[in-house]
Amino acid sequence: MRAYYKKKNALKKKMVKNAKNKIKEYKKRIEKAKKERKEFKSKYQKYLKSKEWSDIRNDLFHVRGRACERCGSTNRLQVHHITYKNVFKEEPEDLEILCDSCHKKEHGK
Repeated sequence: MRAYYKKKNALKKKMVKNAKNKIKEYKKRIEKAKKERKEFKSKYQKYLKSKEWSDIRNDLFHVRGRACERCGSTNRLQVHHITYKNVFKEEPEDLEILCDSCHKKEHGK
C-alpha cells in the first residue's frame, strides 16, 4: 500500500511541476507578445506621422473624394486600415475613408 501512495505522491509532484512550468512558459509568451505589441504601436505611430503616410492619405482623398465611404459625412475624416496584413506597405484596397463616428463604430467605441 505504501508503494501505491509513494507513486501517487510522486505523480502529483510531477503534475504540479509540469503545471508550474507551463504557467511560466505562458507568462513568458504573454510578456513577449506585450513587448512586440508595444514596439509595433510605437513604429505605427511614427509611421502615421511620416510623409509617406501623408502622401498615401492625400492620394486616397484625391482618388476617392473627401467623404466617409459609409455614411457620406465630410466631417473629421480619417483613413482606416481594413486590414493590417500590409501595414507599412498598404494597397488602396486595404484602406477606407471614414468619418470619426463611423471609425469609432468600426473599432467598437
